[in-house]
Order: sequence, then structure tokens, then C-alpha cells
Amino acid sequence: MHNIKFSVIIPNYNHAKFLKERIDSVLNQTFQDFELILLDDYSKDNSREILGSYESDSHVTHILFNEINSGSTFRQWLKGFELSKGEYIWIAESDDFADLHFLEKANEILTQSANSISLLYYPSNIVNEKSEFSHKQEIYDSQTISFFEGKEFVYQCMLRNNSIINASAVIFKKQFLPTDLQYTEFRFCGDWLFWSIIASQGWVVRVNEYYNNFRMHTQKVTPSALTNGVKYVEGSKIMNKLCTLSDVGRFGRMQNISLFYSDMLGDIYLKKEKRMTVAKEMNKNLSCFYLYMGYFIHFLKKVRKFV
Repeated sequence: MHNIKFSVIIPNYNHAKFLKERIDSVLNQTFQDFELILLDDYSKDNSREILGSYESDSHVTHILFNEINSGSTFRQWLKGFELSKGEYIWIAESDDFADLHFLEKANEILTQSANSISLLYYPSNIVNEKSEFSHKQEIYDSQTISFFEGKEFVYQCMLRNNSIINASAVIFKKQFLPTDLQYTEFRFCGDWLFWSIIASQGWVVRVNEYYNNFRMHTQKVTPSALTNGVKYVEGSKIMNKLCTLSDVGRFGRMQNISLFYSDMLGDIYLKKEKRMTVAKEMNKNLSCFYLYMGYFIHFLKKVRKFV
């Protein structure tokens, strides 16, 4: 039996209406050296029936149905990792879909780069519930492919915000899977920590072409996590880890954590009445000193607007 190049994991929860489009966009890839692992986290819709209809496909190596909801997307990821046999892993979220050349393009780049790349990702097209194009994720780079040393990528792109907005856009090397499973404890920020740990171990490639379609709809966790401040409460638990991964030093740590507080205070999506509650929760994980510095930076930003 030959070594599998890609393990594709589709973790699903109540996305029956998107499942066929997602699975078919994987099975019809122009590059066919992959296995497909289908996971369901105790869906209440007809997902089970749809997933079961793919049981006989030669690419499908596992179909697993939870009898109790795990409560965490990231625990489902972990289950998929344990089953995977591929050199690289693609977490193809169940409500998104891909261009049929997604794997072919990734394989072309990964084959040329020997073993140095830990993570490769694409920017995304944003689509609606009907799969209609809305807009493109903005990138500010004229190059077709951008290379980053891993720790520099964490510093530039991940330190105060997760620039990898969609797991479906990412392929990573299995050997760089985190041994620390702290990321599974989060509801919203687990991927932020997960990508940063993997990225820091090698080189990161951003392919500046739109091979991924990221669906925005009412069931998404992301919008509510922004408005209720979960992003900042969970983010405060991982900021020290990210500062360590990116080697920013003591001053860099102080600067970036203070800026993280400032970001929270100025976030247009976070309800104003929530900000003090969120700040108190953040202070359980970070020093109050950073909050005061964040207030000072936020004040300076507001003053600058009126000067």
C-alpha cells in the first residue's frame, strides 16, 4: 500500500444542507491521492443519512457518528488526526466548499519545497448560504506566492489576531501536530493557537489565489463570538503563548498584550456594555497593568482622530 499524500477531514454538525456540495468538492478534486474521513458530532438534522450515502466511495476510510455531542469542534479535529494516515492534513469544514484544483495546486508547491513547509493556506472567497459570491478576503501582496519563516509569520500575522480566518483554507504537515492539546479546550480561539504552533515549526506559504470558498451564514460561531467578547477572553489565555512562539522578548510582550487590550476597547463589533465585563475576565489571565496600558493607547488613538 502506498503512502497517502493528503488526509481530508470533514467534521460536521448540523450542516446537512451544505454537506453534499462540500463532500463532492473534495471527491472531485483533480488531484486524487487522498483519503476522506467523515465525522459527525451528533447532528439533529439528516446529516447522518447524507454521510452514510458516501460509505462505498473508495476515498472514504472512516465515517464516525458521535452518540453525544462533544461540545468542541477542536475535539472533533483531534479525533480526525488520530485516524489520519496522510503526510498532510486538510480540515475541510462541512459548510464550506473548494475549487476543484485546491489539492493539485497545494501538491505542486509542497512537492517543490522539500520538507520545509509546515503550513500552506489560501485566501478565501466569501459566499452566502446559497453559495453565491459575496466578496474576497483582502490580501495586500502582489506576489502569487508568499513565503514566511514560521516565527516571523506568528509575529506578523497571528500575534494579536488570527489572520487565518477559515480552517478549510489550510493544509499542514502532520508531523507538526501540537503535542500540547490546550487548543481543544477553547470554543472559539483554539484554531488561533493551533495554527500558530504549527506555523512556528517551519515555513508558511500563502498561495495568493482564491481556491477556497468560506461560507458565512446564521449558524456560524464567529459573529456571536465577536459581539460577546469570547474572542478576547479566550485570546487573553493564549497571548503569552503566542508571544513566546514569536520570540518578541519582554518589551514586545508588554507592547503586544497592551495593544490587544486596546483592540478590545476599540472593537466596533463588541457591544459597549460588554467591554468592562470582558476586561475583568481578561484580567484573570493577564496582568491589570496591560489593561491600563491598553486604556492609555486607546485614549491616544481617540485623541489622534481629533487632532
